[in-house]
Amino acid sequence: MILKYKVPSRIAINLYDMNGNLGRVDGGMGFSLEYPRLVFTSSSSLNFNLISNEKLSDEMQKSIEESIDILKGKFRIQNNIKIKIEESIPEHSGFGSKTATLLSIGHAFCKLNNIDISFVKLGEILRRGGTSGLGINLIDKGGFILEGGHSTKYKKLFQPSSSVEKVTAVPILARYEPNWDLLLIVPKTERVFGKKEREFFNEICPIKEEDIEKLARITLSIMLPSVIENNLQNFCKGINLIQKRTWKKSEIELHDILISDLINKMRLIDTSLGIGMSSIGPAIYVFGENLSKIIKNLNKEEFEIIQMTKINNSGLEIQEINN
Repeated sequence: MILKYKVPSRIAINLYDMNGNLGRVDGGMGFSLEYPRLVFTSSSSLNFNLISNEKLSDEMQKSIEESIDILKGKFRIQNNIKIKIEESIPEHSGFGSKTATLLSIGHAFCKLNNIDISFVKLGEILRRGGTSGLGINLIDKGGFILEGGHSTKYKKLFQPSSSVEKVTAVPILARYEPNWDLLLIVPKTERVFGKKEREFFNEICPIKEEDIEKLARITLSIMLPSVIENNLQNFCKGINLIQKRTWKKSEIELHDILISDLINKMRLIDTSLGIGMSSIGPAIYVFGENLSKIIKNLNKEEFEIIQMTKINNSGLEIQEINN
């Protein structure tokens, strides 16, 4: 049997409680994307075999093989896996590439060996979702999700997922299916991950209570109602307000002035746009009524990606192909 997976990437709008004094920490809000996406086929094999039509970093290739080894040991599986990647999600760009790739390939490996396992359980085993639980929950559900973060009983520190030793599931507080188009822009700039990302968490956290409380009000008074009422204008207003709060503002500042200059330039073109940076960047997402006007005013040579896409409301697709 051959399994074909089509896996959405995601946008992480924000982490809304990087204070934690009420007993929970992190907490995320975001949505799945139609593109970019991960597309691969997999089948059982005597030896690990990874082929990709697109270049994968050595780090990603190593992580995929290590994840399969972890699952082989966990479930005492003798078989290995052959993977052919047709499309990949850009790495270290803000699209959740590592979580989407490791969990979906891990899921395929388990399915090929008749093991029924949830993505939440896979996240715990493979140590993904230690900060935001968005990537794990959006893979199979799609849509727009607000999740409740981690209990400080189990997670004591402010850390990126790669540094969390024990991963616990996060509760989904709300899920909706907005049908909106958006523009993705990825500038040609240095990526923030690893040591630099860990240092950022250590330096900026905990965020002051009053800032967290303002984020909560934006979330409950603007973001969720606008999604439910299909009010794109108010949704854009909420996105813009989030970029001004300490956590997201500080993430943007990690990229010097490049990201902030790009955001300001687009707002001068159209003040009604909702413009945000996903996760720690550098991917920029733009919502609005006339996104073609923005594309016309961008110098394509300055960007790795300029792409129109949609919110994915269905999650991943799995197709079984008989040999």
